[in-house]
Amino acid sequence: MKRLSLTVAVAIAGPLLPVLLSGCRAQNHQEAYTWPDGAKFVGEMKDGVPDGQGTLTLSDGTLYVGIIKNNQLNGHGWYKSPSGDEYVGDFKDFKRDGRGTYTSTNGQTYVGDFKDDKRAGRGMLSWPDGQTYIGDFKYDQFDGHGVLKGADGSKYVGEFKYGKYDGQGTLTYPDGRKYVGEFRFGGPYDQGTETWPDGRQYTGQFKDGRLDGRGKMTYPDGRIEDGLWTDGKFLGAEKSP
Repeated sequence: MKRLSLTVAVAIAGPLLPVLLSGCRAQNHQEAYTWPDGAKFVGEMKDGVPDGQGTLTLSDGTLYVGIIKNNQLNGHGWYKSPSGDEYVGDFKDFKRDGRGTYTSTNGQTYVGDFKDDKRAGRGMLSWPDGQTYIGDFKYDQFDGHGVLKGADGSKYVGEFKYGKYDGQGTLTYPDGRKYVGEFRFGGPYDQGTETWPDGRQYTGQFKDGRLDGRGKMTYPDGRIEDGLWTDGKFLGAEKSP
């Protein structure tokens, strides 16, 4: 039987289904084996179990083409779930682990590092509407440093935590505003500077994305409002104790 080769180069999103490979009774070298439930394996066998290059098709439609070692998915391979999600890349003990590409039927695509079946390390995630993220991942979430470009034209460059803006960063809004400073819980928080297309500039404290606390606003005509702000509104100059 001709040795199978992996030529598919597509794939992103969703957990892999565990594949139990037990009960094989085939001989060495290239063999074909069918389980009572309809699952099929065609490929290299050793001591009665899959070992090497092969194709595994489960009764639910799950398809795997690649390397099997120690009776598990270990090495490079291509996987397609019953829903149509696809992954091509490295496996370790049934899980995505190493470099790979995962493509889901909803149009999302991830290219990058995996660990224990989750996005972890450096990678790029893209959406069908044009949104993209390039940066660090941890436990399937944006975590670390990255660049997120929105479909609406917004752009964030900076630190993430648990999938949200968190730490130092720069956010450019679709309307041309720009904020540089501290982020928390997904928005501007504490100290930062925001500028507007019309020339306004505010430097000071923020809370939940709004001007809040001690800050200074400079207007294009030279006016200055320096003092206390709350919920985006200027209250007046800070009074001396």
